[in-house]
Amino acid sequence: MGSGLYHKYPYGDGVLGEDVSWLRQAPHWGFLIYRCDYRSDDAWKTFINGWSSRVKSYLNEQYDDADLVRKLLFTVKDDRSTLNNATIERVHKLFSEWRRSEEAHAKPQATDMSLSGI
Repeated sequence: MGSGLYHKYPYGDGVLGEDVSWLRQAPHWGFLIYRCDYRSDDAWKTFINGWSSRVKSYLNEQYDDADLVRKLLFTVKDDRSTLNNATIERVHKLFSEWRRSEEAHAKPQATDMSLSGI
């Protein structure tokens, strides 16, 4: 199988899934999360903390590469005035703008390595 980074357990016919070894070369990778519901801060914190924990657990269980989790960033956009009840189209536009921004291409700071924006 070479030096690829594959899902630990084979799918149906033994195929190991997509090779994600390209993540090894990335200085960081992760998820950009837009909060669009502001009804409950407690529910939001429970969700985002539980979700990030499950993602990290999954990565640790499925891949034999500690750097994968170490390089993982969760960036949360949490601007009630812009995002409250935002449509999919609005979030897509904001994401497209973010991709071209300096923030998207900046080297993460030490505090960015965990959840930010919550």
